[in-house]
Order: sequence, then structure tokens, then C-alpha cells
Amino acid sequence: MQTSNLRGILLMILSMLGFAIEDVFLKLLSDTIPASQLLVLTGFGAALALAAIARVQGAPIYSNQLWERPIIIRTLADLVGAIFFIWSIVLLPLTILSSIIQAIPLAVTAGAALILGERVGVKRWTAIAVGFIGVLIIIRPTTQGVNIGALLALIFVAGLAVRDLVTRQIRTKLPSVTISIYGFVAMGTAGIVIAPFSAPYVWPTTTETLWLALAILFAVIGYYMIVISTRIGDASVVAPFRYSRLVFAVMLSFVFLGETIDPVTGLGIFIVIASGLYTFWREARLRKSQPK
Repeated sequence: MQTSNLRGILLMILSMLGFAIEDVFLKLLSDTIPASQLLVLTGFGAALALAAIARVQGAPIYSNQLWERPIIIRTLADLVGAIFFIWSIVLLPLTILSSIIQAIPLAVTAGAALILGERVGVKRWTAIAVGFIGVLIIIRPTTQGVNIGALLALIFVAGLAVRDLVTRQIRTKLPSVTISIYGFVAMGTAGIVIAPFSAPYVWPTTTETLWLALAILFAVIGYYMIVISTRIGDASVVAPFRYSRLVFAVMLSFVFLGETIDPVTGLGIFIVIASGLYTFWREARLRKSQPK
């Protein structure tokens, strides 16, 4: 395997570890700090950190190109996704939320066919269908309906799928760090949007302030690692390692939150991941077979 791909895989795994650690801190903080306040502090805090990185790199913090339609839609998708993510993390065990998130690659493939008109064959459609059966096994809807937290998580998955699809349409030469600043700005803005529906803000304790700082730090680390990973490694090689996020989430949730996974949920997770890996493999194979 090429050295660049090995580095890309390592950075992708480190990125997923960063995001998993961030999720644990947010879950811990959600017990005492309102969802709106978490979004405002984490979103704008990470945006300021990325803006500082952009200054060091000489990348622009603002550009008129940010008003191009794909970037606007991407930012709005980030805003909507942030709202439903934070509500999900309040209502669901982190292991369940992390498991549902693994359906994002399947949703992106389905969206590419339905929205962008990309050709998706019977085999990949079958994998997508099987994957979403796995999601249903995880959330286990009853005759009374679907758990509201799981429903919100599914809306979050749809929002991120839209964001990833629109990202494919971005043709601007703006650095990724510049675009991502506004993804975090959208996250902070989402907190302002839901403020009327959230509990009154509180003054964080010293411990909570430290946890917030660490959540922001690992969010930025996770973002930065994933950008480098996708730039230096082949997408078909490094992308499947996104699923390592669930492995880290399960381990961290067990240690710090006391969460466990029952056999039925484990079966659903296995189905979702297997379907996603098959989709990645199938897409990579089709790309190789296309004439250059």
C-alpha cells in the first residue's frame, strides 16, 4: 500500500477518534447546559479557532465566493444538521446516535441518484435498502411510533447527506478551512435559532468550561485530520475508515457514560456497516472500470 494511503488511513482514524471524544464531552455537558448554549459556545468557539488557523496559513477568512449557491446550501444544511444533532445527543444514548450516523454514506449514495442523477445500479440500491433495514433494527420502531430522539437523528443524517452532496458541487478554489469556518458559524447560529425553545443559559462551572474547551479542541482536530486525510489518500481507501468513529464511540461511551449495546442493536450496527462498506467497495470498483 502506498505511504500516502497509509498516512491517510491513520489520519482518518485519528479524526474519527477526535469526533468521538467531542461527542462524549457534548453528551456529558448536555446534562447541565442547555442545547442552545452548547451549540453557540462550541460552534462559534471552533469557528474562532479555525479563523486563527486560517490567518496563520494565509487563507482568507471571508470571500465573495462564499455567496455561491452550493456554499450557501451547504452552510444551511450544517445549520439544520446541528440543531437536530444536539437535540439527538440530549435524547439518545451516544452509542445509538453514533450507530444511526453510520447511515450517512448510504444516504449520500441514495441522494446522488435521486437528486444529482448519478447512476446507481441494482446492487448498490440493494445495499442501501439493507442498510436502512439495519437502521430500523437499531431504532426499533413500535406500533406507538418512532422514538423522537431517533427521528431527530434521522433528520440529522438527511441534513449531513445534503451537505456532502452539495459539497461535490462546489467549484470554488477557496481553501477547505475557509469554507469550514462557516460550517461552525452555522452551528453557532443554530444555537441562536433554537434559543427560544431551550432552557435559560447557565454560567458553566470550571469543570464544564474545561469540557467545553476540550470539545472545541477535538472538533477542530477532527476536522483538520479529515481534511488532510482526504487530500493525501485515495478516497476509496480512506473513506471506509470513517466507521472507526463508531468503535471509538462504543468504547468511550462504555467507559465514561456506562452505556452498553444489546445483541439486537449490535446486529443492526453490523448490517449498516457491512452495507456501507459494500457500497464504498462497489463505487471504487466502478470508478476503476471507467475509461480515463
